[in-house]
Amino acid sequence: MSEAVTPRHARHTGGLMRSIYLPRTADALAFAMSTYGIPLLVLATTRSAALTGVAFALEWIPRLAAFGWAGSVVDRRGAAVVFHLASLGRALALAAGAVLLHLHPSGTVASATVMVLAATTGVLTEFSYIAAETAGAAAEQDGGPTVSRPSCSASTRRRPWPVRRSPGCSCLPVRR
Repeated sequence: MSEAVTPRHARHTGGLMRSIYLPRTADALAFAMSTYGIPLLVLATTRSAALTGVAFALEWIPRLAAFGWAGSVVDRRGAAVVFHLASLGRALALAAGAVLLHLHPSGTVASATVMVLAATTGVLTEFSYIAAETAGAAAEQDGGPTVSRPSCSASTRRRPWPVRRSPGCSCLPVRR
């Protein structure tokens, strides 16, 4: 595809390591920290298992609600822009939460800070996840022969449609 007709979310000008793999690794670490670290932080600050469950719900309910919205924003603005802004927003939210928790290590302010942090990081994690998956799919499509693809045995099954071989790999069937 030429640059003029490539969708914005599918463009990646840097190398795959710098533009895809390193950001996805950092995002996976941030995802793990927010998924498991926020509930543990709630447990440490409130000493309440019930509030830990509430924080987990506050993290996942907005995240699931933002799923469709994140996809449309990635399609409009591009995966790289959304990924970087979501990661920056998540880092700023965590920094602000760390400052507030340092100033108010326990009590209502600490509980409210961690609950808001759970919801905020949940939504921003969803945006970065959708952007990373979109960029990864685009990299796989445009990666050529070096990208991992299914084995040729997958194309030997009987298909109800005519099989046309894709130009990048002689073993991948493409539906007409």
